[in-house]
Formats: sequence, C-alpha cells, structure tokens
Amino acid sequence: MKKVLAFSLRAMMLAAFMGLMVSASYAQKKLTGKVTGGDTGGGLSGATIKVKGASTAVTTGVDGSYSITVPNSSTLQVSFVGYDAAEVKVGESNILNIVLQASQSALQTVVVTGYGTQERRSITGSVAVVDTKEMTKYAASNIADQLQGKVPGVQMSTSGDPGSSAFVRIRGIGTINNNEPLYVIDGVPVQNESNINFLNPNDIESIQVLKDAASASIYGSRAANGVIVITTKKGKSGTSKMTFDVYYGNQSPAKIPTMLSPLQFLEVQQKLAAGQGIPFTSNIYIKQGGSWVLPDFAVRGLGGFLAGDPAVNPAKYNLNLDPTGGGVGDYLILQTNKAGTNWFKEVFQPAWQKNYQMSASGGSDKGQFFFSGNVYDH
Repeated sequence: MKKVLAFSLRAMMLAAFMGLMVSASYAQKKLTGKVTGGDTGGGLSGATIKVKGASTAVTTGVDGSYSITVPNSSTLQVSFVGYDAAEVKVGESNILNIVLQASQSALQTVVVTGYGTQERRSITGSVAVVDTKEMTKYAASNIADQLQGKVPGVQMSTSGDPGSSAFVRIRGIGTINNNEPLYVIDGVPVQNESNINFLNPNDIESIQVLKDAASASIYGSRAANGVIVITTKKGKSGTSKMTFDVYYGNQSPAKIPTMLSPLQFLEVQQKLAAGQGIPFTSNIYIKQGGSWVLPDFAVRGLGGFLAGDPAVNPAKYNLNLDPTGGGVGDYLILQTNKAGTNWFKEVFQPAWQKNYQMSASGGSDKGQFFFSGNVYDH
C-alpha cells in the first residue's frame, strides 16, 4: 500500500510539473520596440516582423516602432527591402529594439546614373534598383503596372480603365501640372514623358529609380519629379539564342455583389416611403388586389398591365410620339423582366488577355544583334 501511494505521489508531481512547463511555453506577452537601420540609425518604416513558425506578423510604423503579441521564448523574423533579414530571440523583457544591416549585395549593384555607371555603395543619392526578373513575373501591358510594390517610396495609381497606364509618383505631388517622372531609355529621354506604353517590358535589362534632388545635377529641371533610367537588352557574343514566351488569361472581379430582384427593390422602396411617412407611389409597379406588383407588360407613359388585360393588343406594339390622336395602342408596349438583370455582372465581363513575345539575339566580337517582337491583346 505504501509503494502504491508513493508511486501515485510521483505521478501527480510529474503531471503538475509538465502542466507548468506547457502553460509557461504557451504564455504570451505584448512586445514593443523599434527597428532601425545600422547604416543610418533611423527608423525603418514598413519593415515586416513575423513570429517564426506562426502566421502572426506586423509592420513597423513611420518611425520604425512596432507592437506585437508573441509567445514566450519565440523567435522573430525581421525583413526590409535593401537590408539583410534577421532572426531575433525573444527574451524576458517586453521591449526589444532591432537593428538591421544594409545588404552588401545591394551595395555592390552596378547602377546606371546619367551617362555612366557606378557601384551603389559609392552613390550618396537615393537610388532604387528594380529586380527585372521579379517584375516580369507579373503579366502587364506596361512597365508602370509592373513596378507596383517593387520600389520603396514610389506610388502607383491607375484610372481603372482596362489596359490603361499607371500614374507614377516618386516624390509625391509637387505641382498642379505634370507630376510624372522623367523616363530615360538607353540615355535618351522619351518624347512623351507621361506614357511609355510603347516599350515592351520583356526588352528591359535593368531599371534604376533616382528619387532625390541630386538627379537634377544630371538632367536639370526635368528631373524635378524623379528619374526612371531604363536600359534595354542587347545582343551578346557567342551562341545565338531565340526565345518565345506566351501567356493567356483573364481579369474579372474578385467578388460580385448580390443585386436585388424587382420584388426586393419594391420592398425597399415601400420601406423608404414608410420611414418618411408618405404614401408609396410608383410609375413602374401597379396595384393589384390591394398589393403592389410588377406588371407583366409595361406601356410607356401609361403604367403597366397584367397578362390577359384587354388593353394589351399585340397588334399595336408600336410607338407614336404624338399620343393625342390615338389610344393605348399608339404607345410602345414592352414585356417586363420579373427575374431582373444583374447589371454589375453584365458590365464587368471577363477581360481576356493574350501576350506573345519572341526575341532573337547573338553575335560575335565584330558585332552583336538583338531583335524582338511583341503582340499584346487585352
């Protein structure tokens, strides 16, 4: 009996210890702090902080500050464009400041500035380099759409028209006139700075965005809204190469709202009239047996009729703009659509896209060539 009792006590103590360990491992706390750049010491706005192995994530504010609820003894994964990602262990303190180091690979990137090239680490101005491989993964008809979300500090917006170009704002809106940046393609400013849809995105080798006022020393006042420098692909010595790319797809609304039927619309109108304390009247619906209903036939200017009404004469389905000389048959008689029409769905039909891209390149030490063609239908 004593042995059994001693074993039971050991089991209870072990279960209590395991319970404490489990509750301690799942305990959470609110963690605050600030993410700064090791090269500047300033706060990094928009840095992503994610709990490793979980879906919990937040982004830093304008000054680099953040607040997140995390489990004890968890690990945070911190990332920001242009900086090396870091993993930080959560300690006992509720305050955790994180310093990210600038990416060395980004600093060694060769950047096209004006009429020459430099390594990025030797440039004092604000320059952003776009990864063209990532950019071309997004199917679009123009470069501006593909730059969305790829360059920090560059804003994009569209008019909403299918196939329309995006409005690019590098340093915000500085004038009531033209706020478009200056596009420089292979060292030559384009004639129409607000529209570069003529350039095939698949022909681009590199893109640099000059964001600060230092670019004015090269391009003058035209660079007041920033500069986008584009270098196109060129032929290379060696084996000739031919590529062919094609994609086919469509654009459609992610969610179509539920539309009211004619009878549901009648109920809404009646409730609106009752809420205002006024009698309900309509030139579309008719009163039948004390209730308002949608008629089977409508006559322009004279209300509607139900099926079987003697006034509905199929032989007189015509329109007379001068009703003074005739009867009901001088008006246009129409059959109503009691099921209703989802006009949102009718207007927003799928927008099909087809894109065909072919290029050929090659050459030798004496000369190189690069030819390309593109067909885009939206």
